[in-house]
Amino acid sequence: DVDERGQQVLRMGAVYRRGEGTVAWVGGRAYEDEGVVDLIEKIAAKAEDEGSRRRIRHGRDFETLTHFLMHPYWYRVWFIQELALSREIVILAGRKQTTWDKIQEGVPCLKRKSSATLHLDDLEKLRRDARESKPIRLLEALFRSWVALASDSHDRIFALFGLTYDDSIYVSHPNYSTPVADLWQAMTVSALGWTKDLDTIVFLGNDSGDFKEPT
Repeated sequence: DVDERGQQVLRMGAVYRRGEGTVAWVGGRAYEDEGVVDLIEKIAAKAEDEGSRRRIRHGRDFETLTHFLMHPYWYRVWFIQELALSREIVILAGRKQTTWDKIQEGVPCLKRKSSATLHLDDLEKLRRDARESKPIRLLEALFRSWVALASDSHDRIFALFGLTYDDSIYVSHPNYSTPVADLWQAMTVSALGWTKDLDTIVFLGNDSGDFKEPT
C-alpha cells in the first residue's frame, strides 16, 4: 500500500531512536574465515591501550579491512538512519560480532583513502551531528549520502526524513506514487525558492533508469 508506506517512512526515525540498538548481519562464514572481526577487535584494543593507531599500508590486513568496508550493507540508504539514530550498532559476521565504534577505530588505520573510507567518514559525520543534536539539513544529508544505494529511488530522499529537520520544506509528504523525476524537480524548485542559491542544488547522483538524479 503506497499511502501506508509513506506513513511508515515518517515513523522510522522514532523507531531507531527508541530502540535499544540495531543488529546488522553482514555476512556468513566467508567474513569469519577472513578474520576481519578479529582484526577489527585487535586494532580497537591496541588503540585503546596505546592511544595510537598502527597504519596499515598494504598486505593481508589492508586487503581484509578494505574488502569489509566495501560491503554493500554500508551503502544502503536506510543504514544511514540506523547508524545515526541507534544507540548502538552491533555487527554480526558469521558467528563473530563487533560494533560500529570499533570499526571506526579501523578506518583511520588505512593509510590510503578509498571511496569506502570517504563514504564511512561522511556517515560518521552525520552520526556525530545526530548524537550532538545538531540540526541536519536535507540537502547536506543528500550530499553526504550521494553514493548510497536504494532498491527504490524514492528512498534516496525519503530514507533521510527521520534524520533531517527541514525535509517538509522540499517534500510535504513521502509519496511513492510520484515519479522520481517529478520529485527531484519539485525539490529543485523548492531549494531555489528557499535558499536563493544555485549552489545548493548541485549534487552528484547515481543513474536511475533514463533519469540521472539529481538534476
